[in-house]
Amino acid sequence: MDVVFHALILSKVRYAMCVYGGHLTVTQKNRLNAFLCLMQRHRFTSEIYDIEAILSDIDFKLFNKMCNDTHCISSLLPCNKTNVYGLRDRKHHFELPSWHFSFFRNSFVMQIVYNYR
Repeated sequence: MDVVFHALILSKVRYAMCVYGGHLTVTQKNRLNAFLCLMQRHRFTSEIYDIEAILSDIDFKLFNKMCNDTHCISSLLPCNKTNVYGLRDRKHHFELPSWHFSFFRNSFVMQIVYNYR
């Protein structure tokens, strides 16, 4: 049952998570977590999954792939920041853009740039 759960359910959740993960509300995340706990309780899977952990894992993997200049969506990333001060290093070298609308802030690119600074 564990293999079937991974193949049918968890793969679909992971596939769509990078697109709509930033737009999920707390209520929706709690419902997904409750569903995943229910699947573990009924022995469809052997471990309990957390939506936040799945989301951060997928975001981090896609961001690392995006940082390569040959990636097809690397042009969506902001410009490189020229650092003239001796500040601590960040996990990326991109300029943090300003935003005015929460829909733009919750998009994947902005979410990943702000979360991994």
